[in-house]
Amino acid sequence: GVVFFLNKSEQISEMMAKAYIDKNGIQGFMGASIETLLTINGNILIYKYIRDSKFFGFSASGKGKTFIVLNTYHNLRLRYYTCAHEMWHVLKEKEVFKVEDIDQERAADHFAASLMLPESAVIEMYNTLKKSATNQLLILFAIADASHMPYLAVERRFSELNLKRNEISKFISFAKEKYSSLDGEKRSEAEYIEEEFIELRSKFGLSPSEDDRVDKFDSFPAYERIINRDSV
Repeated sequence: GVVFFLNKSEQISEMMAKAYIDKNGIQGFMGASIETLLTINGNILIYKYIRDSKFFGFSASGKGKTFIVLNTYHNLRLRYYTCAHEMWHVLKEKEVFKVEDIDQERAADHFAASLMLPESAVIEMYNTLKKSATNQLLILFAIADASHMPYLAVERRFSELNLKRNEISKFISFAKEKYSSLDGEKRSEAEYIEEEFIELRSKFGLSPSEDDRVDKFDSFPAYERIINRDSV
């Protein structure tokens, strides 16, 4: 189980994620259904393509409505992770979570990881796959694809759950060395490593994942639904 946390923010957000999972009867990995769940719970999602790698999204409330803006500059994995991150802020705003004296951004990040990569689901799948997987990286790819989560998020979750990841850590260390040797690189280290993971898939004989695809689009589904309804 979870053995080590860096601070109070992560302890609280882990407990809150487990409570949310239990309350909503979520089994296994939530995956791509995170956007649907947010909509079912009355949140309004807005998709906007903004060419800024550092902007992922935000949530805001007004006139009794909660809006979540998602940047479609990023791939699906990061978009779903952003949804889960913003869910923390939404639930706190609605006072579902009454927690103040913590680092809210750190809590939101850990809530996202705990919600999308539940302890029981990750450990069960990891222990099943390690019996036949020839490399820990293959286990990481399988769990990343099942959960629709970024590769680095899965690696961090392995660390939190005290799961062996020496082969994964070796790959990441090598990628960091390559990144540090680049001149004029505009991508962040995390972006670079995620792309290294994407390229690594083919070396293991894995097909490209739809979750690594970037859909550049703008959409406001709730508004479009009203327009379509009124035009009928």
